[in-house]
Formats: sequence, C-alpha cells, structure tokens
Amino acid sequence: LNETIGEEDYKRNLTSKCRKILNSLTKWHRGGRNPFILTGAVIYLADKLLSREFNQKTVLTQKLISDATKIAEYSIRDHYVNLLKPIFITNEFQISM
Repeated sequence: LNETIGEEDYKRNLTSKCRKILNSLTKWHRGGRNPFILTGAVIYLADKLLSREFNQKTVLTQKLISDATKIAEYSIRDHYVNLLKPIFITNEFQISM
C-alpha cells in the first residue's frame, strides 16, 4: 500500500526527522564539522529515511539541497557518505517518528 503525504505533512515530517537525527548525533559525531554543511546533509538523510518510511521516491536530491543552500554538492555527499550513512542507513539505526 502506497501511502502518500501532502506537502505540509511532508515539511512537518521532514523537520521532525531532521531534529531527531540531530539529537541522536553525539558531540563526537558533530565535532569539527561545519554545522551548516552538516545540516544540509541531515536534510538529505531525512528525506531518504522518509522515502523509505512512506515507500515513495525521494523528493530531495543533493543538487536541489545544494542549489537551495549554496552548499557544495560534494560537501553534502561527503558528510552523508562518511558520517550519516554509516550510522543511519548501513547499521539500520531506527529513528521512530
């Protein structure tokens, strides 16, 4: 069953998921990282997690986030691949909504 969500619900869910991701990162994980770039990568991760949760395609791409925030795509990708993906995707760390 494909559950669809509206734009406002998506924004609310995305914001909530981002907060939960950020709250679950320790100071050790965040240490030495540019908080603005980290936040861009967290938004990318949150969208990926929501797409899995609702069994839908992702809405955001690294390019879209890069264009909207003026963060380089490679910086978003680097933070996602090297920090966030191993914690939240590879190890199937669950953040309950």
